[in-house]
Amino acid sequence: MVKDYCAYMKDGEEAFEQVLAACDELINAKVILAETKVSVLLQKIAESKKAYELFDEVLKGFDFNYEFTLAKRRNAVGAYTLVLPSDVRRLAALVFCLLLEFDTTSCDLQSFLDVYFYGDTPANEFATFVRDMIVPFKEAISALYYDGGAISSGGGEERLPEGETASAPRLPVGNATDIDSLFADLTAMSDKLSEAELEKADFDDAVVSLTGLSRALSAADRDGIRLAYTAFKRTVSSLDALEILDERLLAFGKKLVALGAIPAV
Repeated sequence: MVKDYCAYMKDGEEAFEQVLAACDELINAKVILAETKVSVLLQKIAESKKAYELFDEVLKGFDFNYEFTLAKRRNAVGAYTLVLPSDVRRLAALVFCLLLEFDTTSCDLQSFLDVYFYGDTPANEFATFVRDMIVPFKEAISALYYDGGAISSGGGEERLPEGETASAPRLPVGNATDIDSLFADLTAMSDKLSEAELEKADFDDAVVSLTGLSRALSAADRDGIRLAYTAFKRTVSSLDALEILDERLLAFGKKLVALGAIPAV
């Protein structure tokens, strides 16, 4: 960021609240206006001294290319998706850098959506992008500004460790090998799913539920994994053509139990 801009900034709560309002405008925008709303949001950040100071701090030592590589994951059907960092500072920095990429046309927004948030329509791709990236971005910068990154537990004095946001229960850390094994299982089940003789509607339902399981696993969201696993298991059991997945799904479930992601049955 260029320090000379500071002379033209507004110092106060109202200027930062305009940044949050610009986030809301982007969240509620139609996809055709998305790039314009991105520019408006960045302009509001540039006009707010407090927002400038916030991003100046979170960008110190931040390596965008490295963090973006970490965020990239393969989903259940082999395409890429993005999983944001749980650390609010890294999350804010990563999304901010992406917004700059879109605004400077270093990265075309629609092409980005097609790769990382692929859907049946541009509107659905943008809606997923907003849900998974812009909403968490707004929550992160709000937490950093109002609470210094430590979120209140809701009425009590207990706070989360610095740099963490309130979130769904997470899988225990230190299970990278086990997680890699689960993703290998997802890929194998995806391959088998592609071989199954299914009506298009049934195939689409199965892919959606398997992709949901992959997303929940990528986010290490224990509750999300439990719900997504149950949904995919129900889909498999309802379709005779997917009996080929029974053994793999059973083994997958045992791994989830061992990780503490789902309760033992």
